[in-house]
Amino acid sequence: MRFYLLFGIILLLFVLPSQAQRIESQVQLSKDSVLIGDRIQLQVRIKYPKDVVLKGLDLSGYKQIPNTKYPADTIHLDKYADISILDAGKWKNIAEDFQVTAAQLDPVLSGNDFIIDNIITIAIYNEGTYRIPEPAFLQDSGESTVPASGKVVHVYLPAPMQSDSIALNPIKDIMREKADWSDYVWIMYVLSLLIAVILLIVYFKLRKKVEKGVVEVAPVVISPHQKALSALQHLKDKSLWQTGNIKAYQSELTDIIRTYLEERYYINAPEMTTDEITIALEKTAFDIRYKTELKEILQVADLVKFAKAVPEENIHDVFMCKAVDFVIHTQMGVIDNKTQNSDSHD
Repeated sequence: MRFYLLFGIILLLFVLPSQAQRIESQVQLSKDSVLIGDRIQLQVRIKYPKDVVLKGLDLSGYKQIPNTKYPADTIHLDKYADISILDAGKWKNIAEDFQVTAAQLDPVLSGNDFIIDNIITIAIYNEGTYRIPEPAFLQDSGESTVPASGKVVHVYLPAPMQSDSIALNPIKDIMREKADWSDYVWIMYVLSLLIAVILLIVYFKLRKKVEKGVVEVAPVVISPHQKALSALQHLKDKSLWQTGNIKAYQSELTDIIRTYLEERYYINAPEMTTDEITIALEKTAFDIRYKTELKEILQVADLVKFAKAVPEENIHDVFMCKAVDFVIHTQMGVIDNKTQNSDSHD
């Protein structure tokens, strides 16, 4: 009797571990160290025996990934990852509830096992260290597995922001800069626009008298750089950052630049990340001399919007001037003229 009891215990010791290891998963990260907002690809591979039926996968652990650096500093760190799924690969709907149904798994039979491969692209918008978990498995038997702790990724601020500029600085007096010609550029554009409108009105009124018929007035076409300069001046007049609305100021500033890039270079800048914009501009007539300046404006604005960074006060006026100069120097015809002049000198 004791022999049978001992034999049964030994059999259980061998069977239970083998059953527990029947389903395997692995999540590999394309990068283990990234800047805030950079793309991270998760290469997910799941292997399980063909006699096991999976009802789906549970990725709800991605909703709250703890920041292991949180206890060290709470001034600019969040407790959990501000994560966004940019591309779910084969699993199109996980961005909504982080659940993958059996119909989306698309397993491939390899020998006696099924293999599931997928690539998920995510981005994290706050600084910290995060351990990306592996998916939990929902079996047809009603059992589920607890996801193992996965790979670690470190998310950093860009070098210009890794200073005390994100700390709580004392309140300083508003610095008044001397006016220069760039402060009055918008007046020239407004006057030019008003003159053009008046000339159009006079022209069509005279034409109506001559033809005595209905004349369709052509819409006034405003160039992308005129719209951008007018919007920048309007933003400057609202004095948002001076009244503490730093996030609203930086958001509107980057929206104006993105809209200008869309209308000037015909790229979908409002829906792109900063890196995607710079890559797309390389395929256009964009002058690469302004690449660094443009990336700095967009990147710092993203940090203020998503990472809750608080830049130094003087950076707002500096970026406004840089934005105006960028629009003026990249407007339609400026780059072409420069290119023609350089060719003629050659």
